[in-house]
Amino acid sequence: MRAEQLRLEHIDVSFGGARVLADFNLAFPESGFVCITGPSGSGKTTFLKVIAGLVEPDGGTVGGIDKTRLAMMFAEDLLLDWLSVEKNIALVVKDLSRMSSACSQALEAVELTGYNRHYPAELSKGMQRRVALARALAFDGDVLLLDEPTVNLDKRLAADIMARIAAQRTGRLTICVTHDPDLMQGLATHTHHFTGPPLTPA
Repeated sequence: MRAEQLRLEHIDVSFGGARVLADFNLAFPESGFVCITGPSGSGKTTFLKVIAGLVEPDGGTVGGIDKTRLAMMFAEDLLLDWLSVEKNIALVVKDLSRMSSACSQALEAVELTGYNRHYPAELSKGMQRRVALARALAFDGDVLLLDEPTVNLDKRLAADIMARIAAQRTGRLTICVTHDPDLMQGLATHTHHFTGPPLTPA
């Protein structure tokens, strides 16, 4: 368990003169599976990047993040074409003694056992998405941030994978942005719907 609750307080973010997050507040449980839904442009991805420290808010604070190991799966797969599946995943594994087992376990979680030596170009879009998810899992963070992890996956496969991840991460916090809230039925311990601020000049 983390020593301090993860929370966003009075967060303001603007891009190109338009507000994306305005006086945004949200506190998270110490553990659980938090589902974030909402239309495009409501600030879901920006919110994840604020937590990850990839977007500096114009105002407000992120608390409870010190000494927390964050893993993030982006909306883009960001795979390196010249590296095999296993080597793409191994990039985030710092402990050399567990590199092989971490890669194998992550691939098993996304139902890609046996694809270690394949290259991204040899895989379908859905399989590439699963490799990106496996890489985030292999980092083994205290908090896992997922941005649309089931894009290009059929519903049955997506449901199976997300259920497996939720079970594996019992006792830790997972925050999942999704366009398909139905997929998270029975998995999410908390759900938040973003409507977003009016896109007015900042």
